[in-house]
Amino acid sequence: PPWPRATAGFLGRTNTGDEAMDVIITDGGRALAGFRGETGDCFVRALSIAVEMDYREAYNLTRLTAKKHGERSPRHGVKRKISDEILRAHGWHWVATMGVGTGCKVHLCKDDLPPGRLICRVSRHWVAVLDGVAHDNHDPTRGESRCVYGFWWNPKAVEYMDTIEECEAEMAHQASLLDF
Repeated sequence: PPWPRATAGFLGRTNTGDEAMDVIITDGGRALAGFRGETGDCFVRALSIAVEMDYREAYNLTRLTAKKHGERSPRHGVKRKISDEILRAHGWHWVATMGVGTGCKVHLCKDDLPPGRLICRVSRHWVAVLDGVAHDNHDPTRGESRCVYGFWWNPKAVEYMDTIEECEAEMAHQASLLDF
């Protein structure tokens, strides 16, 4: 499996202890790349952090992909068709954790998410989660009650799987257990 079954809190909220998700406050390299001020760049920041890409490269990639689709600057948010295209091109896979009318089954807490490099989609926001630690310019967890709609992950980045096919089969199995 892509992560040990003992930690497969991916199936629902299991963090009932005192151990909260750690958060590393970071701009993802935005200031270092010469950008100033505040903006709605959460997708670019999450992409830069999770894919280990220079912020300016992530920004330009997102800007050019958005422009190709007739969309505006990534400074004001990114539509799903833009994020999907970019992440698929980098070999990442989408795992939905919520369906219409199903209610929240996965929260932004380390016990609910598998280990590895993830880009989580939450309400009006994107956040990079690396091995159970959120990386963002603020604490996005809302006390670990924030619902995760789904996450992008890269099976090639999971070191302890036998094959990508086994990993994808396990992810499909885990998603089917969410019952939607």
